[in-house]
Amino acid sequence: MDVLHTVQPSDSWRAIRSGDGIMTEDYYEEVLLLRKKVEKYETILKHAMSEKTGVFFICGEAGEKDSMGLPEYISVCPAYGADGMAMYKKHKDYSAPGW
Repeated sequence: MDVLHTVQPSDSWRAIRSGDGIMTEDYYEEVLLLRKKVEKYETILKHAMSEKTGVFFICGEAGEKDSMGLPEYISVCPAYGADGMAMYKKHKDYSAPGW
């Protein structure tokens, strides 16, 4: 089965195709939202397959973990197959933005 046939179009796209008079701005906003999602997934995939993409990845942890499960130190490898790594130290505990 073709991948395109498994994707369900959104309500905005259905309205555009059926000629219900939906404004172009609504479609444009949906495209922008989808583009942001694709960029996030591309980042996730690049780091998940670092042996093929050559990007950095977290390769280890050290020290005690806080209440959120975050370690005191993490090791970052600059690329898959590299001999060295960089060690990063957490300088403050987890905190959520106070907006």
